[in-house]
Amino acid sequence: MAHSPHTSAREIIAEIKGQSLVLPDLWHYMPAEDWPVSLNPDITRLREHVRERLQWMIGRIPSKQQGLRKVEAQDLGRFGAGWWPYADYERMETCTDLCTWLFIWDDEIDEAGGEFNSDYEHAQRCREDIMHFVRAMLDLPPYRIVKTSFRPILETSRDVWQRLCMDMTLHERRNLAKEVRIYLEMVGYEQGLRVDQSLPTLEEYWRLRMATSAVKVVTATLLYACKVQLPAEVQDSKLLDDVYEAGNGVTSIMNDLLSVQKELVAGASSSNILFVLYAETGSLQGALERALGLLAQCSAEYDVCTARLYRAYQDRPEIVEALGKLVTGCRYMCTGNLAWSLATTRYGVIAEHDGTVEISL
Repeated sequence: MAHSPHTSAREIIAEIKGQSLVLPDLWHYMPAEDWPVSLNPDITRLREHVRERLQWMIGRIPSKQQGLRKVEAQDLGRFGAGWWPYADYERMETCTDLCTWLFIWDDEIDEAGGEFNSDYEHAQRCREDIMHFVRAMLDLPPYRIVKTSFRPILETSRDVWQRLCMDMTLHERRNLAKEVRIYLEMVGYEQGLRVDQSLPTLEEYWRLRMATSAVKVVTATLLYACKVQLPAEVQDSKLLDDVYEAGNGVTSIMNDLLSVQKELVAGASSSNILFVLYAETGSLQGALERALGLLAQCSAEYDVCTARLYRAYQDRPEIVEALGKLVTGCRYMCTGNLAWSLATTRYGVIAEHDGTVEISL
């Protein structure tokens, strides 16, 4: 049966547990002729770097050893090489380090054993510290100095923000800080729902997920990764943001589908579109079909938004050339994420020969 908005997440989890679902081949939603897949030739070097960096983090924060070793086993070197196959090594490394930190922070919020999982006030103070720290590292006053001796996970990201600050323009840094702020605000709102064991409506979920996926934080570094320069008014264009939003939708929905078992175990029901749609449809299969419909819509919208973007600047070929790199870079983020998700231990899923994935809940 369907449930009313803001129904108890416990009810939904209890109903879903023990069921199973079969995901179709998700590559069908990103046709190869439009959605390239590749790996950066420096993947071996990146894998070694990620391993060494996580070992360094374990040495700095031994109390987090178990969680960090789980992240180490998830092959984030493969993740970075697929997301930025075109980038030079140093910039790919920096972007991968940023995402590694985001994964670690996400687990601290979502995982049952995470430092901030059930303590909203503690997590909120940390979110405030993160924002001030990021602004300080990106040289964006005003900010207050954060005592990172109390925030060791945050301190391990210091060099990442410093590297970004060194090679990003002031406008790019402001946009990055804006996306980090939105991400943190929505993570806080989402955590409040989880602590209250409430499910958002689909409209609320969509607004939340577009921020809490952190995809927009990463797209804010695309100019840096691609070594592309654009006028501020083009960077801030709604047409470009529409492209990013569509790509965000593709990546976020696919991630929700593949991570549903992980999030069910963690009780992170407000984070997953299947739980939200189950509350509306009363059926796991019905929820899956609706989610796949939204995925197809986002994929198609990406092409529509891209064409609209190019038309707007067709009289400025140098702008179109630069935008083309961003559009392709965003596509690589989507395909790289799916390829990694099907290979990593993070979600524990295995694709069959026909591309389908069976998940037992």
